[in-house]
Amino acid sequence: MSVEISEIERDILKEIINIGLAKAADSFAAIARDKVFLSVPDVQIIDPEDMSMAMPSNNRTDAVIQSDIKGDMNGKTFILFPEKQSTYLSSICIGPVETFKGNYPAMKRSLLLEISNMLTGSIVTQLANIFKVHLYGSAPVAVPFGVRKTFMDLISDFPIFKPFILTVNTQFINAGRMVELPLIIVFDLDTVVKILGIIREQSKDNKYWLKS
Repeated sequence: MSVEISEIERDILKEIINIGLAKAADSFAAIARDKVFLSVPDVQIIDPEDMSMAMPSNNRTDAVIQSDIKGDMNGKTFILFPEKQSTYLSSICIGPVETFKGNYPAMKRSLLLEISNMLTGSIVTQLANIFKVHLYGSAPVAVPFGVRKTFMDLISDFPIFKPFILTVNTQFINAGRMVELPLIIVFDLDTVVKILGIIREQSKDNKYWLKS
């Protein structure tokens, strides 16, 4: 079974994610101690066979953080932190490693987990509010370096149908500098059918329902 999605429906999904991330910016600003802008310039839908293009290169210093979406919908999120980007975020939120007193690598790991928790939590809350469903996210965990090449193993608990994968190019803008944090959202087929069904039903009434 395959699911067709129109450009309008893709734009609606992008806007839903955009609104969720905008709400996460306030929490992000608290730990960055400065104004933060989060945006979603692009959303792509890809086949699982093409996941190698979305996952980071086989670099031990890069980080991938995973969270599960549970409840009335079933999904997972993967947030990618290239080493250069995570180092910059750490310097903003923690401070320079040279002046830090304590376990800097541990603080850096905690920071990436917290950022992932904020981003995924905001998206989950936005989906729950827009679609009027019960959703919650699991605590984020780091994906081990050794399994990044076998992405399908990470979603092996999904139904046998082909999963629906959104790749989101999230931009973090602070003090005039931009950091890209690629975000992958994976839904099972039942969840996609449910989401598109709600979008199509609401859109029939010609309401600007994302404002509700």
